[in-house]
Amino acid sequence: MARSIVLITLAAVCVEQGWSQDPGWPREKTVNGARLVYYQPQVDSWNDFKLLDLRMAITITPDGGKMQPGVVTAEMQTEVNMDTHTVLLSHPLITGTYFPSLDPASSAKLGQLVETFLPPTAMLTISLDRLVASANKPKPKEVAAVKNDPPAIYFSFKPALLLQLNGQPVKAPVANSNLEFVVN
Repeated sequence: MARSIVLITLAAVCVEQGWSQDPGWPREKTVNGARLVYYQPQVDSWNDFKLLDLRMAITITPDGGKMQPGVVTAEMQTEVNMDTHTVLLSHPLITGTYFPSLDPASSAKLGQLVETFLPPTAMLTISLDRLVASANKPKPKEVAAVKNDPPAIYFSFKPALLLQLNGQPVKAPVANSNLEFVVN
């Protein structure tokens, strides 16, 4: 009995882990005989790590029709799970579709078909690492100027002594001679 409980618990954890992981790209979805293949989203902006503006390359095949490549632009809300390193994308709002090989009327029809695949209730899971890698990095803030000039190199062909001074040399005479010594 205890063994069965452990196996059921393990299976539930595995199923939960499977739902929370990034299954990879591209992904495929079929609705009413039409097929959509969509590729990893490319991030245009990720405002406050809550609202994601993205572009996705797609291919869509209407039921009984010919496959057409295109691009979908959308906004999605994000929820980051740091434990699993995943991001849940939800509430998609399609802001545009583009099918370069079609006339405007056919393109509009396929745009409506795409919206059936990504209704406002749709959700996607993507790896946090994948999302961060494709996000624009903010420009670094100005930093203090750093002087990286190489130091002066002194060279001598005969034995010499290098004196370290604190500022400009302050000289003083050596008593009963015409020599001077450096005080600092």
